[in-house]
Amino acid sequence: MESRGLIEFHYPDGRVHTGPYEHYAGKQLPHRGESVEYDGVRWALYDREDRYGVTVYLFRPVEPLIRG
Repeated sequence: MESRGLIEFHYPDGRVHTGPYEHYAGKQLPHRGESVEYDGVRWALYDREDRYGVTVYLFRPVEPLIRG
């Protein structure tokens, strides 16, 4: 399977977690403002970058998920 790029999760404290798109998101490529769930948090796509021919989707936290 061909890679769809990478996802980067940008934490408020400056940490960044990067991984393959397929591991964190569905089959459709995201559009700005769409969200995924990761690490107990909902993350929204805020930008995309091209890094040496690889698309990197940049996400920032939106809200903590309520577990019940």
